[in-house]
Amino acid sequence: MLAIIQARSSSKRFKNKVLKKINGKTIIFHVYQNVKKSKNINKIIVATSNKYSDDRLASHLKKQKIKIYRGDLNNVASRFLEVANKEKVKYFFRISGDSPLIDFKIIDQAYQIYKNSKEKKFDIITNIFPRTFPKGQSVELVKTNLLKKNINKFSYHEKEHVTKYFYKNHNNFKIRNFRFKGLFKGIKQAVDTKKDLELLIKKFKKNFKIYMKVISAIIGTGVGTKHLQAIENYKGSKVKIICEKDKKKILLLRKKYPHKIITQNENIIFNDKEINLVSIASYDNFHFSQIKKSIKNNKNIIVEKPMCLTSKELKKIKVLIKNSKNKVNITSNLVLRVNSLFKKIKSKIDINKVYYIEGDYIWGRKKKLFGWRSKIKDYTVTLGAGIHIIDLIMWLTGKRPISVYAVGNKISTNGTKFKRESLIVMIFKFPGDLIAKITANAGAVYDHFHELKVFSLDKTLVNSRLGSFGYEKNKFVKIKGLYPDKLNRKKLIRDFIDSLKEKKKKHMISFREQLDLMSVCFAVEKALKQKKQVKINYI
Repeated sequence: MLAIIQARSSSKRFKNKVLKKINGKTIIFHVYQNVKKSKNINKIIVATSNKYSDDRLASHLKKQKIKIYRGDLNNVASRFLEVANKEKVKYFFRISGDSPLIDFKIIDQAYQIYKNSKEKKFDIITNIFPRTFPKGQSVELVKTNLLKKNINKFSYHEKEHVTKYFYKNHNNFKIRNFRFKGLFKGIKQAVDTKKDLELLIKKFKKNFKIYMKVISAIIGTGVGTKHLQAIENYKGSKVKIICEKDKKKILLLRKKYPHKIITQNENIIFNDKEINLVSIASYDNFHFSQIKKSIKNNKNIIVEKPMCLTSKELKKIKVLIKNSKNKVNITSNLVLRVNSLFKKIKSKIDINKVYYIEGDYIWGRKKKLFGWRSKIKDYTVTLGAGIHIIDLIMWLTGKRPISVYAVGNKISTNGTKFKRESLIVMIFKFPGDLIAKITANAGAVYDHFHELKVFSLDKTLVNSRLGSFGYEKNKFVKIKGLYPDKLNRKKLIRDFIDSLKEKKKKHMISFREQLDLMSVCFAVEKALKQKKQVKINYI
C-alpha cells in the first residue's frame, strides 16, 4: 500500500516546521520513519510543492533518499491525485508531515478494516470522523477513483484540505470511521506552532528515537559476503566499501557491485568519516589490528570469531572499548544463538536439573586447515571452531564455567602443513557441579555439524545426524526447529544494527559475554599446554 505524506515549508504560523529537529532529526524524517514501520506500507512518497519555498525541504528529502513529488502549492488534492495516478494505486494513505509521533499501528488498523471489508466497499477509512484520536495521529485511507471523480467539485479551501469535501457531503459517500477505545485525553501531537513543538519535546522526548543511518564497510569477502547480505538495505543500511586483498576477487566484485568502492587498501575505510560500521571478516590474525583501527576512528564493529588471538590482545580491546570517545559497540557473529532449533532446546531446559552437556563441533572441512590457518602462529581449532560450541553451551545454561581440562592430538593432520592440534577435547566444570564436554574436531571425515546432548534429571535433548529429539517419560519426541537454519543467519547482525539505531535497545550479545567467551577459549589453550585442569580467569 502507498502512503503519501503531505508537507510544505510555507506554513504561516510556523515556517519550515517540518524541518525543525527533535533529537537531531527533522520532524518529516520522524514521520517517514514511523510510517515505514507499518508492515502494510511498501512505498512512501512525500508530496510537497514545486515552489522555491520548498526547495530546501526537497533537498533534505533527497539527501535522506526519501521519494518526493512536487506539485501545486495550494491545490494539495491535485498533488495526491497525481501521485496516486502515477503509482497506479486504487487506494492510498494520507498522512500529515507535521505528525512526528504518528503510530504505525493505527495505519495497520485502518488497513485491516480495508482488508476485511467485502469487495473493498469503503470510499474512505478514517479515524477523524468524528475525531477520537489526538491531532497528530490522523490516518485516512482514500480510494483514488473517489478523488478523481470529485476533485473538480472542490472549493479552494477543500483543495487545500483534500478530504474535507467528503466529510461535508458524507451522506453521498461510504465512509468508515474507527474510534479510539475510550476518550483520549493526551495532548495534541501535531506541530502547528513553535509552542506545539516545545510542548511535544517536553512531554514526549523519550518517544523520539535517534535513527542512526548505518553506512558500513566489509573487510574480507569469504564469509564477509554473508555480512554484506545481512546489512545491505536493512532498514536503510548500506555497504559503501568492500576491501579485498585477492586481485581476482576484486575484478569479480567490481562487476557484481559497480556502485560500491572496491579496494585493497583497508585504510580507505578507516579514513572515511561517513563509515560508522566495519564488518571484519578477514583472516584471524588481522582481526586485532582492524578492531584497533575501528575503535580509534569511532566505528562500530562486527567481527567474525575469534575477536583476537591472545589474552594480551583481548585486554587491550577491553581498555580501548571502555575509553572510546563515542562508546564504540562491538559484536561477534556467533550464529548458533539465532538458530531456531537451539532456541527451542533452550526453551525446554530447566537449568537447575541439567547435570551434563556434550557438544561437538565437527568441522568436516579438513582441507581448510592447510591454507592461511596453517601459517598463523596463534591459530587454534578452539578459536576457529570450538568457540561456537563453547558459546552455545554458555548461552544455553546462562552460566560461566569455573575451570577447564583439555587434551588434544594431531593424528588426523600428521604430515600436513597444519602443525597444531586438530582435535581438542575440553572438560568444563560449571557452578552447581554441572559438567560439559566439548570437542573441536577439525580433522573429521564427516559432514559439517554441531552435535549437542543435554542430560537433565527429567529429560534428554539431542541434536544429531539421526535427528533432533527429546526423550522424556519413556517417549522420543521430535524437537521442532531448523538445522541448519539459513532463514535466521542474518538475525544476529541485524539485531546489532537495531541496537545501533535505537540506542536503548540492547544487543543480544553483550560485550561482557564476548569477553567471557574469549577468556574461556584462552583458558582451554592454557590447560592444553600445561596438561592439567586450570581455573578460568575472566578478563
